[in-house]
Amino acid sequence: MGKSSKTDNNTEAKERILDAAEKVFAEMGYDGARVDKIAKEAGVPKSLIYYHYLGKEALLDALMERLFSKGLSHITDELMDIDLLDPGSRSQHTAFDKLLDFLEKHRRIFSILLSESFKNTERNTLLFQFSDFIAREEVKKIVENSKAKGMNFAEEKIQFIITDFFTGLLPTLCFVQYSDVLAGMYNIDKHELKQRFYKAMEMTHYHYHQMIEEE
Repeated sequence: MGKSSKTDNNTEAKERILDAAEKVFAEMGYDGARVDKIAKEAGVPKSLIYYHYLGKEALLDALMERLFSKGLSHITDELMDIDLLDPGSRSQHTAFDKLLDFLEKHRRIFSILLSESFKNTERNTLLFQFSDFIAREEVKKIVENSKAKGMNFAEEKIQFIITDFFTGLLPTLCFVQYSDVLAGMYNIDKHELKQRFYKAMEMTHYHYHQMIEEE
């Protein structure tokens, strides 16, 4: 009983530390963040952070692991009933809404990855690693759907992954990050902005999905 309670406490403390690290990284940038600040934000002694993690790099690695796990859960649990080869359908709208919800929920970690992608460091590939991971899972689903329909998914996978990044994840991620600014700049509400963005996605990302279905 005591061992189980200790394990639960360790898990809770690690989650608090990761939540705090995500907040501090997003506010101050990875390079500007300090472990002292993360410890204060988490409400734990700095020594506890070093007990569970070796430092900032280990914290960022742990945040990425958590994001990959949640991303896989999103693909598996949320999108399994959606036909990605049916552009413009209600299921496609559902997929779009769920992707927006996922990115919004994890807005802070994605702001970190987006920021790090512009720097000349070994961390500048983290956003692309996540995109590659999600796109490969999406390819698996499309291949399964294609086989179920008696179709052959002929698109070369690397081309699909690159196109998916530049027409799918990246613009949607930017929409989530900049939607408040854009809505204020053009004096429109968030719902109208979302509908306009979806129209842009129909002309690009979903049009691409339709093209590969027809090939």
